Amino acid sequence: MADADDLLMLMAGGGRGIVVHFERFDTEPVYTYAVERGLNGGVGLNEMFLKLLKRDADEGHAAWAREGAGPFVWHIMNTVWRGQRRSRRGLGSINKTDVQRVASFLEHGLAECWLALLDAACAVSEAVRSREIGRVGLHSQIHRAARDTWAHMGLILVHKELQKIILVKGGHAKATAERFKIALDRIAMEDLGDSLQDQLDPGNVVEANINQCAAMISRWAKNFKLEFNFEKALGLKGMRKAQYLQIAVPIADMTIAKGGTHNVKPADTKAALAQAFASGP
Repeated sequence: MADADDLLMLMAGGGRGIVVHFERFDTEPVYTYAVERGLNGGVGLNEMFLKLLKRDADEGHAAWAREGAGPFVWHIMNTVWRGQRRSRRGLGSINKTDVQRVASFLEHGLAECWLALLDAACAVSEAVRSREIGRVGLHSQIHRAARDTWAHMGLILVHKELQKIILVKGGHAKATAERFKIALDRIAMEDLGDSLQDQLDPGNVVEANINQCAAMISRWAKNFKLEFNFEKALGLKGMRKAQYLQIAVPIADMTIAKGGTHNVKPADTKAALAQAFASGP
């Protein structure tokens, strides 16, 4: 299929401008051919995505500042993996993920695909506090990328079948917790002070999204009866631990119980938080 071959060739070229073509994977035959090419001896789409995600983690904010372009993970998650590729036209938000496409990527390489995705997401949240990003006027774009990336991560983590790939088949509970601990420590920006933190992460939205993702993984680890204590491995203390227990945990539990954010109403969130605060940490 010429269109898919052209796209894969462009991706192999390594330029960040390839992201403007990602919507061409909306067509299922193009996407399927690009993935299956990797099953037939060629370099397929999932392998290309793995390479791009590793570049995000390795190059990070220095490359984004130099090239004036956003991270690959942002575009992969919110274009190729979004769950409303046809109905979404004209809408400004995403509340579903394409489970089959994400599963296809994760199972492409159980040993490394999830960790590459997580490392790329961590690199984006790390860039929120980058002075280099601020100097070139990209902070608002990178903050939006971090917000969207971790929001979509939550859409992925709500699905039992995807969590089974990550935690059970992949056995990544400990490695995941180690990365979340670093991401949460860095995005809290306790070394920078409250005033600067408010400027770099207004409303603590990125921190809140990472917190909720951590709480979702912790819930699934308990549901799967894993011996590893994910929550303890996060090492949260004081106010950060209280916020995690009183806000992230009840919302994560409710989101999992209801099968996704698209089923959660504002009244449900208020009720869950009220119950959590009433019972205390």
